Parts: sequence; structure tokens; C-alpha cells
Amino acid sequence: APPGTIPAVPPAPKAKTLSFKEERELAAILEKIETSEAEVVRLEKELADPEFYAKRGAEISSLIDTLESAKAARDALLARWEHLESRRGG
Repeated sequence: APPGTIPAVPPAPKAKTLSFKEERELAAILEKIETSEAEVVRLEKELADPEFYAKRGAEISSLIDTLESAKAARDALLARWEHLESRRGG
């Protein structure tokens, strides 16, 4: 731009809209996140119970693996929800 002129401001990008399928996914995802979080909490409580170690000590490794998988599933759902919300403009 020549001196003394204000450079043109590029137009703001148009907000992307979600497809019908994505709208339906977004509507259902919060319930999935709640269910997933409840599973993580349940598994953490089970691992925090001293009786678990006394009575079912052989299952510790398996339960820890299950907990890590549950956390990864929850985190993936949260990431997807954040992605859809950002595309929706919310």
C-alpha cells in the first residue's frame, strides 16, 4: 500500500458449518463423554480400594490397562467434541 493509505483488511473467513451427520454426532457426544468419564471414575475407585489389592491383586495390570484405554477413549471424545464445537463456531 502506498504511504499514507490504510492497507486493505482481508475479509474474515466464513464460519464453517457442520454437516447433518456432524450435527447429530455433536448432539450425542456429550452423553458419550459422560459415560466415558463415569467409567474412568469407576475404574479409578476400584484401583484405589485397598481390598482390591488384597483380593484381586493378580488383576492389577489388566485393570490399569483398562483404565488407560478408558482415559484415551474419553480424551478422544473430548477432542472430537472440541473440534466440532470450534467448527460450529461455538
